[in-house]
Amino acid sequence: MKKVIALVLAALSLAASPALASTDPPYNTWAWGAGFGPVATQAAYLPLDEVELDAAGPEDLFVAADGLVYVADTGNARILKLKDFQVAGTYGEDVLKGPTGLYVTPDGTMYIADAGQDAIVILAADGTLLNQFGRPAEPLFGKNREFLPRKIAVDARGNLFIVSEGSVDGIVQMSRDGHFLGYFGANTAAMSLKMILQRLFLTPEQLAQFVKNEAASPSNLDLDAQSLLYTVTAGTDIYQGIRRYTVAGKNIYPETYGSRTFRDIRASADGLVVAVDANGQVWEKNTNGWSLFWFGAKDLGDQRLGTLTNPVAIDRDGDFLYVLDKDKNAIVVYQATA
Repeated sequence: MKKVIALVLAALSLAASPALASTDPPYNTWAWGAGFGPVATQAAYLPLDEVELDAAGPEDLFVAADGLVYVADTGNARILKLKDFQVAGTYGEDVLKGPTGLYVTPDGTMYIADAGQDAIVILAADGTLLNQFGRPAEPLFGKNREFLPRKIAVDARGNLFIVSEGSVDGIVQMSRDGHFLGYFGANTAAMSLKMILQRLFLTPEQLAQFVKNEAASPSNLDLDAQSLLYTVTAGTDIYQGIRRYTVAGKNIYPETYGSRTFRDIRASADGLVVAVDANGQVWEKNTNGWSLFWFGAKDLGDQRLGTLTNPVAIDRDGDFLYVLDKDKNAIVVYQATA
């Protein structure tokens, strides 16, 4: 009898264990199989928590070197600083209009792409305004080019890499003083067979009636520990959504299986690259482009922990992944499995 009671208590204990209860996530995990196709595999990450934010339509998050989490609270025109997911500070209320991009250096300096006023805003760790500037004045930027900063990253030398919405010339490089340094990492436009034939047989007058074939503008970016640039571009070929550039501006990332709707990317110092797409899937690759895992699912209204509604940003803190969900006003936390 004692043995039966012990077995029942053990079963109840296992059923009540949070770790075991979470071993059945609401999504499948996939890996690239030996037969060069996706195969289902054990879960690489389990959903751990969904942290609600006191925010309105947040557009970006950043995990700083000290582990603090910063959020671009777009709707409230401010930056939130979180410690243990509790608000530890708010910044920029008197200067920001609608921040959508955020990068924090190890000393706590905040570099912000403010879409609300099409400007770059730089705040000190205590929130003091260090600099603010808009469209570059240099002629090389382009006489008729708009400056629509949406995302931002900063390299070890303090140079800014900026996603300017609709920029077919690539990433905008600027100094922290607001001087234009050039364009970098432009995408290449794909040419279909039909386009090639049109250029061979149509007259210049006929060609002028067609829409100009321009490459899509990058959607988001990140810099790795070597200050090499990564970009994601929504709407591109499924094998070309992620690019990694040398300092010379050459893409060295292979054409690797991915998504057409990538929203954000992060490259960590340990050589892992994570990206999130609009369909609620998280992709993990290595620096050579090999797909390690991908997982995730859209929230179809059942609000299961780990599903996403409108993911807009991703970052990593050790074994934890943080995905910012704009519609949920929340950070969804995933933890790596053994």
